[in-house]
Amino acid sequence: MALANLLGFDLPTREVMEVVDGTAHVSINGEPEKAFPAGQSWTVDAGGYFIIRAVDPVHYVCHFG
Repeated sequence: MALANLLGFDLPTREVMEVVDGTAHVSINGEPEKAFPAGQSWTVDAGGYFIIRAVDPVHYVCHFG
């Protein structure tokens, strides 16, 4: 879960993030930010990074590998 904040993550392995509640505003590997509402997901390959901006609390689940 992310509270209203701006967070960055460097990923050593491939990850899939699935939004369960709220909307995540995400920039992947420096690309323009995109909104991911509940029910959507994004993927970042190993060695990549993402920045997540949460205006309101966002609940998301990370799947590794």
